[in-house]
Amino acid sequence: LNATSYVDSVLQNIRCLLSTWQGDVPLYRDYGIDPTLLHKPINEVESLLVECISDQIEKYEPRAELLNVDFFAQPEKPDVLGITVEVEVSEDE
Repeated sequence: LNATSYVDSVLQNIRCLLSTWQGDVPLYRDYGIDPTLLHKPINEVESLLVECISDQIEKYEPRAELLNVDFFAQPEKPDVLGITVEVEVSEDE
């Protein structure tokens, strides 16, 4: 793999991981985001999501290190929390 496809592969894995609910992948029931967080108040869920995202990336995509998680409001969807995840991808081995 070249460097671009390596980084793209890691980022694609993280997108898949963070867009999957736990329990949706047979044999990997703990893969993805905890669905019990879905109906928690926004002021409670941010710290829980950071912990969940950190744990998931550490477990399922060890080639990346979580640097930051930002939350933002979506004016067109007031009940939806926007999330930006910043990671550092380790060098190709």
